Amino acid sequence: MESAARIYLDNAATSFPKPEAVVRAATEYMTGCGVAAGRGSSRRATELDCRIAGCRAALARLWNAQSPREIVFTFNGTDSLNLAIHGCLRPGDHVVTTELEHNSVLRPLRVWESERGVSLSIIAPEADGRVSPSRIAAALRPNTRLVALTHASNVTGVIQPITDVGELLRSRPEVLFLVDAAQTAGHVPIDVQQSRIDLLCCSGHKGLLGPLGT
Repeated sequence: MESAARIYLDNAATSFPKPEAVVRAATEYMTGCGVAAGRGSSRRATELDCRIAGCRAALARLWNAQSPREIVFTFNGTDSLNLAIHGCLRPGDHVVTTELEHNSVLRPLRVWESERGVSLSIIAPEADGRVSPSRIAAALRPNTRLVALTHASNVTGVIQPITDVGELLRSRPEVLFLVDAAQTAGHVPIDVQQSRIDLLCCSGHKGLLGPLGT
């Protein structure tokens, strides 16, 4: 047991302590519900499905998504990013990304580059740590399929100009815009329509204050 008050500074890894409402909801599920979501039509299962639908609706409002049906729950931010990357790329595509990306982005992109014929343009940040939208625009090619950009790195903390990048992509509707919001979701306002974001990925256990595995 810790003998002194704990000072917790690792919120870039996960939030702690979890809010009482989160602890209470998880406890209520494990002690009073226990059914598998989407796997039954009992009263408990129906109640759980309604709560999950309510969570989707709340997240859609938070990020100004067009519909709660656009919200997909995954295991974590890495799972979300890999689902997005592997789900949208095709052999012969071109991807624009940056040196600031997490390995959850760079490693699957390197697999696509080495094994599946995808070409990468990796943009370096400016001296202030920000990525220049004009450099992203200059890197676009006719076969560009994806622009992948972190909203804020867990290393530098610099917030990237995602709205400016999304605006320049409005003239290229065939190019998907993927934003890694693992460090900003719940901390920094995000509007997926205003910022023209096609794929927003984040974990639920950091700024959103949920449990690990969300």
